Amino acid sequence: MDLAASLLARESASGSVDALVEAMKVRTDRIGTISVLFWFFFRVASVRLADFRFPRPRPRRKNDEDDSRRARVSGAIEDGGRLVWLSAEVAAKHLSSRAFLAAARKEATAALAAANKHGKRAGKERARDARSRARAKDRAWLKKSENHAASAERKAEDEEEEEEEWTEEVDAGVAIIARVAELADSGGAATRHAALSALEAAAARFADADAAADSLLAAVPSAVAGMKASSRGVVASAATCFAALIRALGVRSLPILNESVPALFEAATDAAGKVNAKAAKLKKKTKEKKKDDDDDESDDDDDAKVLVAALNAVDVLMETMGGYLSPHLPSLLSLLFAPAVTPAAGSGVEARDAQIAAAKSGSAAAIASEVAASLRASLPRAAPLRLLLKPISDAYDAAVALGGGAGAGAASAALRVVAAAATASPPTQNQRVALLATLLRALDVRRSPPKACDADDVDAVEGAAVDAFVSVSMQLTESAFVPAFAHVVEWAKARASDAPAARARLAALFRLSASLADALRAVFTPLATPLLDLAAAALDPASDPAVPGGGGGSRKKKKRKSEGGGDGDARANEDAGDDDPAVLVAEMDTWRMRTRALGALRRLFAHDKDGGDFLDAARFNQLHPLITRQLSSTPPRGTAEASAVREDGEGEDDVAASASAVVAEGSLGAEVVKCVAAMVAAAPDDALWKPAHRGVLLATRDGKTRARLLALAALGAIVDALEEEYLALLPEAIPFLSELFEDPDERVEAAARKLTARLTELSGEDLKSLMSEGGGR
Repeated sequence: MDLAASLLARESASGSVDALVEAMKVRTDRIGTISVLFWFFFRVASVRLADFRFPRPRPRRKNDEDDSRRARVSGAIEDGGRLVWLSAEVAAKHLSSRAFLAAARKEATAALAAANKHGKRAGKERARDARSRARAKDRAWLKKSENHAASAERKAEDEEEEEEEWTEEVDAGVAIIARVAELADSGGAATRHAALSALEAAAARFADADAAADSLLAAVPSAVAGMKASSRGVVASAATCFAALIRALGVRSLPILNESVPALFEAATDAAGKVNAKAAKLKKKTKEKKKDDDDDESDDDDDAKVLVAALNAVDVLMETMGGYLSPHLPSLLSLLFAPAVTPAAGSGVEARDAQIAAAKSGSAAAIASEVAASLRASLPRAAPLRLLLKPISDAYDAAVALGGGAGAGAASAALRVVAAAATASPPTQNQRVALLATLLRALDVRRSPPKACDADDVDAVEGAAVDAFVSVSMQLTESAFVPAFAHVVEWAKARASDAPAARARLAALFRLSASLADALRAVFTPLATPLLDLAAAALDPASDPAVPGGGGGSRKKKKRKSEGGGDGDARANEDAGDDDPAVLVAEMDTWRMRTRALGALRRLFAHDKDGGDFLDAARFNQLHPLITRQLSSTPPRGTAEASAVREDGEGEDDVAASASAVVAEGSLGAEVVKCVAAMVAAAPDDALWKPAHRGVLLATRDGKTRARLLALAALGAIVDALEEEYLALLPEAIPFLSELFEDPDERVEAAARKLTARLTELSGEDLKSLMSEGGGR
């Protein structure tokens, strides 16, 4: 009751709890205090008193050892339980009374007011801090604005000051340019060289100053006069100065072009001629140099530097005034195709690499060649095709007339420019006619070759013409290409009565057709039907060159008549007429014509995708005997194929290398092997395989080692083309292969065994026993 009175005397809930805890600590033991506290807080949380289970006294057990201690504990628990119950009831009544609730609300209101007061104070502090930050930001922005305004004002002042200084500098420069131009016209070489260098620097410095344009234009005649000086150093400086003036003036230099450009080309051409003479002199010079060669070498190096400076000036002219150079195109092309700046025909990749290495090492002549090559590549973009056609045609004729490897190289370079020009802008009808006329003259170069040109030089010119024709053809529609190609075919047949001319033109036509087939593929095949009759005529034995004094008969016919007399008689007849250069040339032309005819045919066969429309049965039967006959042909003396395989078996230690020599890339042997396989694969009917296959097998019994090796290579190519389908032809081939196993030439035997192994793998059968049976029969 005293505890209840004490709790009721408290006006707040927190005070009641504190009083209850203190009372429990004083009036009860530890267990009772803990129990009362738990019950009190459960009651405040609205937990029913009946839901909690107080520990009740345990029943007495018989085996307890200390009865007195248990009695004391039990009494304490009972007294504590009554106290807990009373305290909990008093606390519950007090906590649910109106006084306690009013006091609790009052405490909550006071705590909320204190919290609000603290929050308002914190909010005022935050607002004050925000205003401070805003004022600081305003001050920073104002300071920045002031600085920006001051910076803009200072910048304007600086620009105005720079403009004033630039005006003063231009005025001074104009006065100096006039004085320097006077010095460049007169005085010694050193003075003129320094004055021209100063003019070059002034042109680069005042290129954007309109006030200096008139002074720079007035200085151009001084540079032109310098290009006519006797000193090579002054000429080089004058050309460099002229380039700088043209770059600075641009189209404002138009009034002085007609007077200045010819002087530039004259100086460049003169330097190119001296450089070319030096190159020719070096070829004839012995390994021991004379003492007086040093001065000549220095002079020639100066000429090469003049050429480099002049070509750089031409580059500036083409870039800046390209549209105004049409009156000077002949001079320009003559310079760009000069022997000093064009590689010799047939020089190959090694010579080109050597030239690049020389340019990197600082050789002025090599640098001039590099610059000229760059100018030739950019010329079609600087001048339209309509302006280039006539000058390039004249330049080609001049190069051919020059002769030698240098002339052939210049002619090839001119044809490459033609191809680039046709690619840059597709030609019109009239332009196509002019282009075709130029290209046909180039394709006919073998009939009338340049003087002092060897076979490689002529091949290079002809190849450049073929490449140019293909480049032009790629720009034409089918309706424009068909009449152009028909014109070429008629051109090739126009000299049919003249055997040497006919062979040369047909060889060019077949080479062109092969390149067109590679470029246009299946598109070209239907358009090439006229080539079949021409190819058949080229492969026919009737086109063999006649032997002088042989009654009009061919050399090969004469050989065949003497084959029965033994190898000595055959060799004697084979050498008949070999001392006549005309006969050797005719044989070489025939061999070349047939090689190219086979190359064109095998490409057309490979690209025939129309199911036999191009190669029908009649054409197949016409062509296959002529093509397989080439397996047994004899190369003319002096060719690489003639020395590839010695008929006596000597000269090649490596059997595999010797066998592969007969089918070297580009040779007639390689072309006939590929052509036979392509023809068989393109046959419109499988029944046509057998006669062509029979012709190849008969070539394996030829008396010449080269023929047997080519026949085995052709059989291998047919197997690769037909694969499993060749098994239908295999029984016919077994007797021929079995004979070659006993061939006296080990190269033939090795090739036969290799082919047999391939057939064994393909068929899955043991062909050795079949060949033994075939050999027994």
